[in-house]
Amino acid sequence: MSVLNIPEFGNQFGQACSLQTGPETPFLSRLSALVIKDCNDLKSLQGIMEHSAYLGRLVIKGCDSLTSIAEGQLPSSLKRLEISSCKNLQCLLNGSEDSNHSNASLVEYLYVSQCPALESLSSRVQLSETLQHLEIQHCKRLKTLGQLAETLKHLETKTCHKLESLSSSGQLPNSLEHLSIYDCGNLSSTGQLPASLQHLEIKNCSKLTSLSSGQLPAPLKYLKISSCQSLISIADSLQNLSNLREIDIFFCPSLDSFPADGLPNSNLTILSIQYCYKLVALPSFMHTLNSLKELNILNNINLVSLSSFPQQGFPSSLTSLSITGLQFYQVMKRLHKLTSLISLHISGCQDAMSFPEETKAIILPTCLTRLTLDNFVMLESLSPKGFRNLTSLEYLSISKCPALTSLPKEGLLSSILELHISECSQLKDYCLRNRERHKSEMANIPYVKIDGKFIH
Repeated sequence: MSVLNIPEFGNQFGQACSLQTGPETPFLSRLSALVIKDCNDLKSLQGIMEHSAYLGRLVIKGCDSLTSIAEGQLPSSLKRLEISSCKNLQCLLNGSEDSNHSNASLVEYLYVSQCPALESLSSRVQLSETLQHLEIQHCKRLKTLGQLAETLKHLETKTCHKLESLSSSGQLPNSLEHLSIYDCGNLSSTGQLPASLQHLEIKNCSKLTSLSSGQLPAPLKYLKISSCQSLISIADSLQNLSNLREIDIFFCPSLDSFPADGLPNSNLTILSIQYCYKLVALPSFMHTLNSLKELNILNNINLVSLSSFPQQGFPSSLTSLSITGLQFYQVMKRLHKLTSLISLHISGCQDAMSFPEETKAIILPTCLTRLTLDNFVMLESLSPKGFRNLTSLEYLSISKCPALTSLPKEGLLSSILELHISECSQLKDYCLRNRERHKSEMANIPYVKIDGKFIH
């Protein structure tokens, strides 16, 4: 037998508070995985673990009498430990510094979730000498993770509201490659980030003011920061991040600038900056980002002047651009230079009455295959002349344009394969009235959806 799932284990084995290995349970010594679920009488793992020489995975869930696990109770074969919904668990591994080294935990993967009384992961100096993956979720009394193993590669914390520090020493293991922190509102600093870090993701940490006082780790490939209301700066410089592929900054309302020397231009392919209300300028030298493919600049309300945008424009390597109306007006005259652009998403052009606006000399790139217009509250018409040169356009989406009454009189291009219309009441009425006409603007479009309903 390799796997055993035992619900209500404590009830099945009588009123004794600990699990017992007796004649009736000879199978336990042959298990490679054990799941113990909803055992309200379980207080200790004494006994069963002593005879589980082949146990590689242990799952404990909903055992409310369990307050700690004595470190010596875990077999050396155990590599994966998952504990959840144990409401009275206070200390995960209970041991001492001078405990027998041969009895120390050799767990490599540790997952802990929904343990509201948990205050400490280990009473020892170090949790496990072999730990590689640590994931802690919804442990509302936990203030620190303690001293982490130097073997740790993946660390994720989520919804630990009292967490003040990731490491008691203030330093994370040099081996760490992936760090994710979500909903830790009391965390004001990540500590010194390790030199091996490749993935950094932080979300909803309201006290965090900065990621680094100097530079971020050079191997970093992914940087994602969202809903950090107090974040003022990312780092003094990002130029050392030659491996960086993606930057995603979302709702950091206190962030007012990027490092003066701009972004690394070697491997960066995705740049997304959204809802950063104090940001007054985009990163410098953006035209040099020759690997950049996707750029999203949305709802950054202070990016309104021409000086907010790089004088040399965006890199010609862009294939996808999403931009809010106020920012769109600053780049619209340079759009035709984006000779690789295939997807354009524009939202929030509050005063545009036609699109593209011929009076403002907007020339859309002829290579476009996807175009999305969203929240043009004054838009009354689509310019036939502006669409005429879009011979590659296959996808058109129009949403939240309440004043738009019709499609171009000369008809849409025969190249369009999909048309999506939503929350455009007048345009919807027009299309539904004319959809049966053989020469209607929609007649040659294979796929049409209006307000989520398939038309043809």
